Order: sequence, then C-alpha cells, then structure tokens
Amino acid sequence: MAVIGETVRVQVTTPSGVRDEFNREVYLTEEFAVPDVLIGPTDSQNVADGDREGVESRFTLHFPRGVNVPAHARVQVRGEWLDVLGTPASYILANTPGRWSTPVRVGVVHG
Repeated sequence: MAVIGETVRVQVTTPSGVRDEFNREVYLTEEFAVPDVLIGPTDSQNVADGDREGVESRFTLHFPRGVNVPAHARVQVRGEWLDVLGTPASYILANTPGRWSTPVRVGVVHG
C-alpha cells in the first residue's frame, strides 16, 4: 500500500528593506504549493485562558526532502491557514528511509 501525501500551500513573509511613508517596514509575501505532504492527525484541546475560551487545533506535517519551511511561516492545510509552531528542523537524511524528512508542527486557536 503506497503512502500518498496531500498538497499544501506555504506562505512566507519577509522584510523588503523598504519603508513606507509612515516609516514602517514593508513586507513581501511569497506563496507556493508543496505536493506530497503527509498530514498527521489533529490534536485538539479546549483553551481556557482567563476570559478566553476556544479550541486549539494542531497538526504535524511531514514535508518531502529538500523543502524548507521557515519559522513564522503559515501553511494552508485542507483550506485552513495555520501558523508554524517553533523552528522546523529536518532529520538527518542518512537516518530517514522515506521521502519525508522534515516534520513541521502547525496550529491555530479558534475562539
């Protein structure tokens, strides 16, 4: 049985080095599709932080070799934009028998 991944979209925002008329940094956003990404089951939990109540959803995405997903990127999974949590790091390629070498944790809080 073959393992089949899904296509996700990655959005990376970087400073342009240019400032606007209010002396604020102007940012550039690049968006690209990455096919064959494995999506781990969601980990949802209730959030109760003071007056805030909601649901937090998390996935672990496994990206194919050679794909770089930086910290602070956003990833669209099944139509929903999620934030990258932490700084993704690839496994050592010699220790990775499959095509997927970079686990990336993503999540969002609703509510």
